[in-house]
Amino acid sequence: MKLELCCITDKTRPAMGYVKITKKTMVATNAHILGVLPTELLFDEEQIEQIPEEGFLLLASDFKKLREAHRRAFSTSLDTIHLWNKKNALSIIPTATEANVGKYPNWQGVIPPPEMRTASLPQIGLNAALLANLQLALTSHKEFPRLTLAFSGPSNAIYCEPLYNLDEEAFADRHFGIIMPIFLNS
Repeated sequence: MKLELCCITDKTRPAMGYVKITKKTMVATNAHILGVLPTELLFDEEQIEQIPEEGFLLLASDFKKLREAHRRAFSTSLDTIHLWNKKNALSIIPTATEANVGKYPNWQGVIPPPEMRTASLPQIGLNAALLANLQLALTSHKEFPRLTLAFSGPSNAIYCEPLYNLDEEAFADRHFGIIMPIFLNS
């Protein structure tokens, strides 16, 4: 799961260069794709309790370090995260807030509700490169990561969900992404 692949790479919208981490979710978006994962994938219960209600932001490059860390802990002030690799070497990465970086997008507002995730496909296209990034961001299968797509209309976001195996079913409905459609001429 490489959620950092969903972040923006330019500096025009600084907040989208970060992954937002709350007690429940870790979210990344570049305005074309959005990935959402449960926070419990990277943090234990005690660490999740330390996360402030408004959450915090991590640069995409720092999220990659967090994801790859062998062990992690918050500083007392919650302004840094201490990471240890397999050789027990320590790295310290800073956290940020919306007050420092800017307001994070209202990502919940673009998620199609479950009852609207069916539509015909004649005029909907997808950007394959963005879909591939979203697929890597949301799945941990190295050989053949797969997503199911739910279409809710030609102008609505496309809901993407990993195909789960028995070990991952606990993350259903909390492990998803969206991709914006490309409109095809009829």
